[in-house]
Amino acid sequence: FYTNLSGYAGCESQTVNFYNASQYVSPANNYFWDFGGGDSLRNVITPPPKNYTAGLYPVMIVAGNNCGIDTTYHTIRITPNPTINVAISNDTGCVGMTVNFTNTSSVGSSYFWDFGDDVSPDTSSILYQPPPVTFIDSGRQMILFEIDTLGCIVRDTFYVEVAPIPTVTYTSSPDEGCSPLQVTFTNTSPVNA
Repeated sequence: FYTNLSGYAGCESQTVNFYNASQYVSPANNYFWDFGGGDSLRNVITPPPKNYTAGLYPVMIVAGNNCGIDTTYHTIRITPNPTINVAISNDTGCVGMTVNFTNTSSVGSSYFWDFGDDVSPDTSSILYQPPPVTFIDSGRQMILFEIDTLGCIVRDTFYVEVAPIPTVTYTSSPDEGCSPLQVTFTNTSPVNA
């Protein structure tokens, strides 16, 4: 038999499909599947998909007919999915705000942070604990974090709201004259100021 898993290894969230590679000889074969962990089936050529929790599972198929039996074994290794747990120092502020990240996620074999294009330094990170990031443009900024544990990948996104620095402009009329001068001021600042 074989599975849809590369090298008989997969992740907790992955469905395992089993494929019977036994030669079908008349009269009808008898089959016994042992999926490890106390789960088994009889007289099923191709079993239904199965989901496993993390661990090692010795899987066996026994095929038989009037001429004899044959047995094949493989061990299925299921890796637990990593978990993401990240705290952000502040998720709202003004242009120029610096954000620190505290990562207490599960340990993985690799990490990837994408802070977007509007940050300083303009970089992504492959570190478990990324450096502080300064946001230099306003708007809703997305941060992507990814953990890979032996091919089991989880991703999460975080958002930071960055407000623009206010711009104040006005006009005055008249600009000059004799005292006492009555001047009218008109606010021409952008709406977001």
